[in-house]
Amino acid sequence: MAHHNTVFAQLLKLFPRHQFDSLSRQHNGKRRSDALPRWSQFIALATGQLGGRKSLRNITTSLDSQSSWHYHLDCRKVSKSALGRANKRLDYQFYCDIRGLLSGFGIAVFLGVCRTYEKSTARQG
Repeated sequence: MAHHNTVFAQLLKLFPRHQFDSLSRQHNGKRRSDALPRWSQFIALATGQLGGRKSLRNITTSLDSQSSWHYHLDCRKVSKSALGRANKRLDYQFYCDIRGLLSGFGIAVFLGVCRTYEKSTARQG
């Protein structure tokens, strides 16, 4: 059977993953070992942004419907509570730095993810 990448996976290939991981290590500080990884949080936020999702439940339901592709996206299972906790507790400055990195690469698609995250943390704070 032939393997075909999804459009979402093709978009993520444009993303500078090495720089994402290094920024993640800089901003992580002390975190629980079982905490939601930043990459999985980013995948969830990108899914919500690109899919026009309006709630955490809608985002996690969308991700769960394609759970067989989590491995290919290097994403672990995202629960509604873990995503909410990550959005609330993790520093928004990480996504500001990611936005700066993306604008340097000229990738405008993901800039909406960073703006969405900044708005959600501003409302909570």
